[in-house]
Amino acid sequence: MEDDQNEADKDDFAKRLQAARTEFQKMEEQTGRAAPSDKTDEGAIRSGRAGSELLGSIFAGALLGFLIDKVLPTAPWGLIGMMVLGMVSGVLRANAAMQKNNKNNS
Repeated sequence: MEDDQNEADKDDFAKRLQAARTEFQKMEEQTGRAAPSDKTDEGAIRSGRAGSELLGSIFAGALLGFLIDKVLPTAPWGLIGMMVLGMVSGVLRANAAMQKNNKNNS
């Protein structure tokens, strides 16, 4: 008896869900708006990539500068110089990533 009730509830839910989807599609057609697509997610991923490019370049420059300072008696200038170069490189790479993102979105 309980299984019959569960089946009835599932059928009722499926009908209401289908009705809601149909209504949503009608509203989209009337307003001329489409549902969000995967392209939005792709753009967000590319934007996140730009931030990763920036942070990764700064970190790589700092690590390389630290290693240079350990090998050569240049402390702290190796770290500072390579970190600055990492920042410049990161900004250039992030800019290129964002330009590619903008080109693909237009």
